[in-house]
Amino acid sequence: DAAAVVSALRDSGIEVLATALDASVDIRSADLSMRTAWLFGPEAHGLPPAVAAVATLRVTPSRIRSSRANERYPENLSGGRR
Repeated sequence: DAAAVVSALRDSGIEVLATALDASVDIRSADLSMRTAWLFGPEAHGLPPAVAAVATLRVTPSRIRSSRANERYPENLSGGRR
């Protein structure tokens, strides 16, 4: 059960961020100073509501389309290698 796994992560002190299109916090402004787990759902459907509901914080993904981001930041495609 994915929601139970997310709850266990939170209970162990890990910050759990879930992407959601209707979230009010932009992913680029999320505080990553703590141990963090990221939850990303499929692009077409997003995370199941039960999973997103137990995350510590819901964040909205960047508005940059992934193909444009890959053009602008090619190091993301090669793990930092060019």
